[in-house]
Amino acid sequence: MAYSDAFGVEYSDDSTILRKAPTSLEGKYYVTNGTTNIAIDAFKGCELLNSIYLPSSIKKVYGLNDCKQLTEVHFGGTLEQWLNIEWLSLFSCGYDLYINEVLVSEVVIPLSITEIKPRAFYYCKSIKSLVLHDGVKSIGESA
Repeated sequence: MAYSDAFGVEYSDDSTILRKAPTSLEGKYYVTNGTTNIAIDAFKGCELLNSIYLPSSIKKVYGLNDCKQLTEVHFGGTLEQWLNIEWLSLFSCGYDLYINEVLVSEVVIPLSITEIKPRAFYYCKSIKSLVLHDGVKSIGESA
């Protein structure tokens, strides 16, 4: 079973999985709080979406690669939580990253992070500097 929100975006019954957005989705979209996964091809054809707001509950993002006008990604969690998201999809255009509504331009990797996951900052144009610490053991592909 599934349900659709007021914008026609389809979620699993428990709202943990965003399954599919209509191609007519445009402007900005707020992913439902409690959503943990964005399914493969969930935003396929959503070429008019320019801002997305991801809740701190997000753990896996598999379907944002088709958003050709996406210029802003807003994340409601911490940098540490952002660095723990599993990204399968690659962004298709440059975007500005906002964490808790603050534009991210300088990143200092928290000491608790030992791995930067693949695609963590792929195509993020707002980042101007990144500071690593000696405890970072690996940096994933396209990070």
